[in-house]
Amino acid sequence: MAGNRSDTIVLTGATMTDSAGHVIDLQMLDSANDPNKLLPTFETMAYPTSALAANSHDSVPITGTRNGTPFARAFTFSTDNVMAKCKYF
Repeated sequence: MAGNRSDTIVLTGATMTDSAGHVIDLQMLDSANDPNKLLPTFETMAYPTSALAANSHDSVPITGTRNGTPFARAFTFSTDNVMAKCKYF
């Protein structure tokens, strides 16, 4: 997630649920907890800590603050079976 260069964005919550109802743990990063110190204050990210299931429809609600004002967003996406077939990267 990215805002304007003058923004400060902090993630306060994020979950991912697949179409089977399994909750997938997410790593949430913003400028305050980025171990590599690469994220500017106007960017955040959340990514799964384990592999996603093939052919799944996933939903991800996130919450946070932008310049101290709370926000909530949600999005959905689908995986296919391409990675499930790969043995090596």
